[in-house]
Amino acid sequence: MIQNGALEIAGSGLAAATTRLGVSAHNLANLQSEGFRPLRVLSQGVPGGGTMTQVAPAPQAREVDLAHEIVSQLLAAREFEASLRVAGSALDLQGRLIDLLA
Repeated sequence: MIQNGALEIAGSGLAAATTRLGVSAHNLANLQSEGFRPLRVLSQGVPGGGTMTQVAPAPQAREVDLAHEIVSQLLAAREFEASLRVAGSALDLQGRLIDLLA
């Protein structure tokens, strides 16, 4: 049961990273679009573990900040790595538990 919770937490982290990367790619694709309102990702922790994200437009049209988008993509990469480590640890613990019970 704990492992399933850890896998759900890892899954929510992977989904958040995917959202963050997709939003950044969208913003960069529209880098020179006049009147473009960049999107932003709002993340919030979920009680019991995990994260929830929402995508919202910037309050007003503005230029895409290239430095911000690069940082956002690096953050998404770290989110992927961390979430995969959580999933790997959960699966490893589950395998060890099965070995103990066998």
